[in-house]
Amino acid sequence: MRVSELKFDAESKLFWLRKCLLAGSIAPARYPRLYESFTDSVFFKPTAPCPLPLPSPKEHTPAYAVSAFAFLFGISLLVVREMVNQVPKHVAIIMDGNGRWARQRGWPRSRGHLEGAKAVKACVEACLELGILYVTLYAFSTENWQRPKEEVDTLMGLLRKFLRDYTRDLAGQGIRLQAIGRLTELPEDCQAQLREAIDQTANNDKLTAILAINYSGRAEIVDGIKRVAQEVKTNRLHLDELTAEKFSQFLYTHQWPDPDLLIRTSGEMRISNFLLWQLSYTEMYVTQTLWPDFKREDLLEAVAEFNRRQRRYGGV
Repeated sequence: MRVSELKFDAESKLFWLRKCLLAGSIAPARYPRLYESFTDSVFFKPTAPCPLPLPSPKEHTPAYAVSAFAFLFGISLLVVREMVNQVPKHVAIIMDGNGRWARQRGWPRSRGHLEGAKAVKACVEACLELGILYVTLYAFSTENWQRPKEEVDTLMGLLRKFLRDYTRDLAGQGIRLQAIGRLTELPEDCQAQLREAIDQTANNDKLTAILAINYSGRAEIVDGIKRVAQEVKTNRLHLDELTAEKFSQFLYTHQWPDPDLLIRTSGEMRISNFLLWQLSYTEMYVTQTLWPDFKREDLLEAVAEFNRRQRRYGGV
């Protein structure tokens, strides 16, 4: 059983808040009134007994404590944002596990992809609530064309459906939609729907949601090299002027900062040809949760873990 599935009474809520504060997952300076009111409570004392059976060691972590505290106590992500030390500016997500999710239930893979599309909308909205400025979602890789034609057709159909059904709603929330990848190789109707969604949300600035479609990290770097070569050929760039920072300007993602946090669902320990250049110093978080089951509390768990990291960028 996960902590988020436990039933908490008032006494138990105080206990878990104490765990959050002691673990340093909540920043007292950012939330002084909450901190002061509960540090005076008997439940904050180290000797206070746990009012319910402890979860397993895997579950008994600061990230799960923050998640349980925030979501079982009915606190919005706007308040949670004040309780953590920092929110990543840019989150990248490898959305994995749709097929396994469906197989576990005896359903066709297409059902898993449908539920995964619903999880995309919920995740984007949660990112907006938390104050994340950019979220990049790995929707379809260049390697995915190797899947059975029926599944590829389903994925393209879901892309059109997602853009058709959700663009107006996302636009109303101030979300800007963008896309990266070799987009001209997509079916024409998908390209048209994508262009329409990008145009409808172009003036929004609360959150930029970037869909990586027909995307490959290696292909992006190759395309960047080709652009550099063309600039050199036409004497608009000299090779001795080329730096890592300069080369980044030739990539699909040149408009946005590199991701601070990479989330991968389904437990796989690889980056699968995703943002190979941009993830150089990105913090990685892997969860066993399959993508259709990825909820708001799962995102918060990842952000809480991000707060536990020290980013040195090669320094000390």
